[in-house]
Amino acid sequence: MAEAGFFPGVILYLTYWFPTRYRGRVTAGFMTAIPIASFIAAPLSGFLLQLNGLGLKNWQWMFILEGVPSVLLGLVVLRFLTDRPSQATWLTTEQRAWLMAEMDAEHEAAARATGGHDHGLGDVLRSLLSWNVLRLALIYFGLTTGLYGIELWLPQIVKSFGLSNIEVGLVSAIPYAAAIATMFLWASYSDRSGDRLSHVAVACAMGCLGMGLAAAVSGRPVWTIVFLSVAIAGVMAARPPFWTLPTEFLLGRKAAAGIAAINSIGNLGGFFGPTLIGYAREMTGSFTLGLMVSAGTLLASTLFVLSLRRARAPAHSAAV
Repeated sequence: MAEAGFFPGVILYLTYWFPTRYRGRVTAGFMTAIPIASFIAAPLSGFLLQLNGLGLKNWQWMFILEGVPSVLLGLVVLRFLTDRPSQATWLTTEQRAWLMAEMDAEHEAAARATGGHDHGLGDVLRSLLSWNVLRLALIYFGLTTGLYGIELWLPQIVKSFGLSNIEVGLVSAIPYAAAIATMFLWASYSDRSGDRLSHVAVACAMGCLGMGLAAAVSGRPVWTIVFLSVAIAGVMAARPPFWTLPTEFLLGRKAAAGIAAINSIGNLGGFFGPTLIGYAREMTGSFTLGLMVSAGTLLASTLFVLSLRRARAPAHSAAV
């Protein structure tokens, strides 16, 4: 519950600080923290699971020691992250002036597109039921179903290779290393081309292909890790350009509400993905069917992205 508002809040927050032409790279810079954290946490968790003592079990030590940094960094955020660039004393006067001018220009363009006024509550609520917003939510649902389904079961998949806890942690870090290497590069390409939809579609398709091939080679450890690396890199690479899309369809208060709605609906995949893979494993005794289900959700995301291309319109058309 505490974490739920953080991600959509940051995505909206980035729109207050960074011009559109930089936003793919900036979002990737923020979201690269996810595979970096997983890359570090996978082997770290393996080591922490060796700890016992002071009346705490190994998993309790892991929860405490991996939770402390978030608490400490939360205090740092209160001091350093100001609401707007104009309040950032850690920027030079010239930097503040340039950034404020850039953001004011974008804000004025958005104001002209909406007739110079923000949207009322009724407009905001109606926008949440628009087909464009629902499609964006379904795309993100497919991404999170595919990602979390594999992410949460990855240690068990690797464990089935007959490895120790520490070895499981080290091998589980490999797909996230691939994601780290891919995310920022792919987001940079999307910024330079300006074609966000194609970059999201190709990355989703890569995730789908990786999951499908991992299912096809199930039981062969090396190839399974190779194709899961392709899949996770694809899904992770899709997310930064994806999160630049809502503000192409939504403006003002609609953007704030829409980003939160897309994130809320999409993150239901964090429940369905692991659950579906768990049921598939119980039924078949292997992860093959679960990987195929994940591939199917990513294929659906790819198709929804392609359908958005026909509906895409410049923000000034006030499509939603």
